[in-house]
Amino acid sequence: MKKMLAMFLALMTVLCFGTAGLAEEPIKLGSLVGITAPDPSIALAMDRGFQLAVEEVNAAGGIAGRQLEYISYDVGAWDTREAINGYTYLADEEGCVAIMGCPVSDIGLALIDYAADYQVPLVGLWINVACTHDENDVPYPYMYLAQPTNNDMAEIVAAYMLANGRDKVAILYNQQQSYHTSQVSSFSAYFTAHGGEIVTEQTFTSDTMDFSTILTMIKETGVNSLYYPMDSTTGVNVLSTLDGLGMMTGDFAVFGDVNYSAPFTDMLPNKDVANRIFFPLNVDSSDDKLIGLATDYLSKYGRRRLSAARDIYRGRAGRREDSERGRRCRQNRRVIQKQAHGRRPPALLLQPFRWGKRMRTRPYGRQCPGPVRPVRVQSLLHCAGRHSAVYGQRMHHGGHRRFV
Repeated sequence: MKKMLAMFLALMTVLCFGTAGLAEEPIKLGSLVGITAPDPSIALAMDRGFQLAVEEVNAAGGIAGRQLEYISYDVGAWDTREAINGYTYLADEEGCVAIMGCPVSDIGLALIDYAADYQVPLVGLWINVACTHDENDVPYPYMYLAQPTNNDMAEIVAAYMLANGRDKVAILYNQQQSYHTSQVSSFSAYFTAHGGEIVTEQTFTSDTMDFSTILTMIKETGVNSLYYPMDSTTGVNVLSTLDGLGMMTGDFAVFGDVNYSAPFTDMLPNKDVANRIFFPLNVDSSDDKLIGLATDYLSKYGRRRLSAARDIYRGRAGRREDSERGRRCRQNRRVIQKQAHGRRPPALLLQPFRWGKRMRTRPYGRQCPGPVRPVRVQSLLHCAGRHSAVYGQRMHHGGHRRFV
């Protein structure tokens, strides 16, 4: 979160000093958000987080004497074509100096060439490293990332599983989405290179509705660990099917990505299932800045927020007023008014980075070995059943259990 705000402040400061004659005009920041998506929770958390950050900066005097103006563009159900339209509109017609969003790797891949052409920095939440680096690992000049890459996230999970004796795993993923395939590729490479065995690997498509056959095949292998990088469109179906097949018992556990963070678990028919889901979350709930941010969010919007407003991910459909606001999103071009909170800017709703330090996974205070090589992001591994929407605050409806 600090990383993303600092990144934008640096970008905007550099850009603004070259336009001193326009000091009276606001600095425009754009964002691409799926407010009218079937599940707008991620988009709403992002949009509101951006607004809070802009309000804080403006309350502190803005940048180089200029206020910030936040302009959001609704990309519908995270549609790639709409995202391209939105980026070109914000960069060309609105004159935004930087654009934020989205949490969809396919959109990031589609915008690489546009960002190079328009030379307007794009800071996104896509985890596919291909969105920010070419095949030779050379970074694209206008593509920025505000969360761990697919490699980081997958290796965090693989290292944790191996450290806790889970060296046999079944894998389930959507073969049509780069978000899934990129994580599975990195997970498999790390897991097998460090002594793990992939017992079975099952795939599905975006059109798959019945998972009983696939999951029955996994059940028959007898493995007690499933690696399943999830999205909210399939997650409830898959986990409910696992529960219906009697698999969510004993020492069986599901391991995945930040999509499992609250409020996704609120959508599960059987809430106890959440106690068998483990995922990495790159925030520290004891951080004063994040505690303050959660307080501000709850007091202003009256709703639980997502744990990664990139971080940001998942949840239930928004209220009627949220949908109505989404329909007006493209016309929402206003200067955010000053609003002092008596505190340092809480940054955007994104994870803090610990660059250059070795990652260590910690299941609620118990130190576990990290990967054998340094990783750029310090991360915590959480159990979904004990993680609420307010930055790491634990929900104790399942008891503390360690799967070994």
